[in-house]
Amino acid sequence: TARRLTQHPALESTPAFSPDGKQIAFVSDREGGRQVYVMPANGGEPRQLTWHSEGFQIEEWFPDGQSLLISVTRDHFWKHAERLARLEVTARKAEQVLLDDYAADGTVSPDGKRLLFTREGEVWWRQGYQGSRAGQIWLLNREDGSCRQILAERTECRWPLWKAGGKGFYYVSSRDGIFNLWEHNLASGKDQQRTKFKTDSVVFPAISRDGRTVVFRH
Repeated sequence: TARRLTQHPALESTPAFSPDGKQIAFVSDREGGRQVYVMPANGGEPRQLTWHSEGFQIEEWFPDGQSLLISVTRDHFWKHAERLARLEVTARKAEQVLLDDYAADGTVSPDGKRLLFTREGEVWWRQGYQGSRAGQIWLLNREDGSCRQILAERTECRWPLWKAGGKGFYYVSSRDGIFNLWEHNLASGKDQQRTKFKTDSVVFPAISRDGRTVVFRH
C-alpha cells in the first residue's frame, strides 16, 4: 500500500532512507531551487538542509547517518563541473567538496572511508558505444586523498554499487554489447558477469542495505 508522505505541490525527487531507516532525505524545488530536505520516515515536517541557488543532487547517505553524499554543480554544466561533496545533516554547515574534479554516480563504502564514482560516459540510453568517451569507474580514498582508476575500457562501465563488506562492487558494463550487471573483486581485479540479457539494457541499479539484493530497470 502506497502512502503519500509529502503534501507540497513542488517537484520532489530522489528519496533516500537513512541507515537506521528513521529519516528520508530528498530533493525539492519548493523554494525555487533544488534543495536537500530531511524528514521523518513516517511522515512529518521536512527540514531544509541547503540553500545554495544552484541546487543539489542526492547520491546516498554516509553509513554513520550523520551526513549525505551529494553532487553539486557550480559552473557551466558542459565544462564537467559536477563535484561530489559531503553534507552534514545534524548541523547547518557548508558542504565539504571531497574531490576537486568532476565525478558522477558516487557511492560510499560500508566503512565510509572510500568512494566509487564514474567519469565521462555517453548518455545512458546509447547502446553499443565504443571509444575514448566510454565511462570509467574510479576509487577515492578519503583518508589520504588518493584517487585511482579501477575500470577503463572501450565500452561503458558505470553505476558502481558497493558489495557488503567493501571487498568489491557491482556495476553495469556493455562489454558484451548490451548493458548487463557485472561484479568486480578489488583484490584480484577479476570480473564476473551476473546478468546475460541479449536485448534491452540493465540501467539504474540499486542495492539493498544488507547487500543481498540488487534491483534494476530493464
